[in-house]
Amino acid sequence: MSTEVLEVPAKTEAKADNLAPITVFENEIIRIKKSAEGLKIADINDKAGYLKVSTVRKEAKKLRVEVEKVRVGLKADALAWGRAVDSKAGEIENKILEIENPLLEMEKAHEAEKERIKAENERLLKEKIQNRCAVITSLDAKFNGVTYTLGDATIEHADFEKLSDDDFQTKVEWFEAEYKIILDAKLEADRIAKDEADKIEAQRIANEKETKRLADEAKKLKDDREKLENEKAELNAVVKVEEVVSEPVVTPTPSVISQPVVHFVESIPQAPSAPAKVVKVSAQQLKLKAKDLESFSDMYNQIVAIANGFTFKTEDGIKAHAEFIQGLEILIDTVGLKAE
Repeated sequence: MSTEVLEVPAKTEAKADNLAPITVFENEIIRIKKSAEGLKIADINDKAGYLKVSTVRKEAKKLRVEVEKVRVGLKADALAWGRAVDSKAGEIENKILEIENPLLEMEKAHEAEKERIKAENERLLKEKIQNRCAVITSLDAKFNGVTYTLGDATIEHADFEKLSDDDFQTKVEWFEAEYKIILDAKLEADRIAKDEADKIEAQRIANEKETKRLADEAKKLKDDREKLENEKAELNAVVKVEEVVSEPVVTPTPSVISQPVVHFVESIPQAPSAPAKVVKVSAQQLKLKAKDLESFSDMYNQIVAIANGFTFKTEDGIKAHAEFIQGLEILIDTVGLKAE
């Protein structure tokens, strides 16, 4: 390999004789310095003082300019040598850069590819962790900061990165099985709750119907009582105190509304058409029996009103309430104070 050599001038030292062209000004400096000592300008009218100051200052400037000229002349060769060194070094450096730069570019490309691959791997890893996390959380798994849990199934967050695809799939199938168990249990609980709600609603509707029926019956009983009062008034008008009934009693046509009165009338013995028998019924007996019928009707109405004043929430309670009301109705049918 060839090497270019730059000729270098012989090294010289800055001796006193080499600097003589500059050091020769030392004596002049001493002289001018002495001339400047003691110079003053007394005031604005001191023209002589001003002239002396100006003259010495101009001498100092002239000496400084001459020193600069000598300095430039002495340094010219050194400056030329420096420029030659810089130029040659630049040429050599450019030749080296022609070799270095392509190698540097290859190194940069290699490092850039390494960084690209690293960044891509990090992106893929992050994406894999996010996707795996999404799969597990979509199954309603709970996370405590370290582990995801669903029933008996567990997986640590760190496993999203470490597990192989096959091992992770095994975990997913475990979580899916637990999810199905929990979902089936929830669906069954919802079904049972709905069935129970439907039963309660059906019983509520039935209870409303029963309540309405009882209210209708209570109204009917009230109407019967009013009807009874009217018929009592009519009977009192035609029956005289201590009068003997000697004619057959004509039985009114039975009806649901007038049943208490019909019972009362039918309970009175009728005289046969021939030969006629005399049946004596006192007004006092009629009044007492009518009073009993009225009291019996009031008692029944009050019992029904008290029973309807209670509210039951459970199916058993509602059923028992309905059976109690029905029992009252059966009891009414069995007592003796009613129409035959």
